[in-house]
Amino acid sequence: MTGTAPRHREQPFPRPMAMLAALVAGVALAAVASLTTSLGTIGASGSHAQAAGAPAPTTPERSVETMLHALGEGDVGAACSVAAPDGFPIRTGTALQRCEDGLGRLLDDLEPRELSAYREVVVRGALVEGDGATVEPRHLAHAPVAMHNAVFVLVRAGGAWFVVV
Repeated sequence: MTGTAPRHREQPFPRPMAMLAALVAGVALAAVASLTTSLGTIGASGSHAQAAGAPAPTTPERSVETMLHALGEGDVGAACSVAAPDGFPIRTGTALQRCEDGLGRLLDDLEPRELSAYREVVVRGALVEGDGATVEPRHLAHAPVAMHNAVFVLVRAGGAWFVVV
């Protein structure tokens, strides 16, 4: 044997270091995904909100109100214009159709009287942290009783806020 140190580690990689490496990799991946989403939506032409000519809301409060008021009217297309299925704004016709189908099924499960109450909901405040926000039940005024446990998570992309559905 020679007196040089082996090139491989004889002991396992320390668990705290592995956890730290995984955390750093996860944060970096999330940052890249956020940047990609933001850049992708700036020039996106397939989004329902842009196709309809309506600007996407620039506050989390307005995005939640837009979605709830649209659902109260039975307009799943307008609700999907501020939706972010899986955390990404809608940019294709296929994604829009999936959103409309999913929200349509949701509407089928609600009573018309409760649904019409969605039109009166006012959002006062949101917890904003970077490109993410949360609207909690305490932020909802005039909400039907069934919404008193509702929590809305939002993401910001291209300067607009979208409700994660």
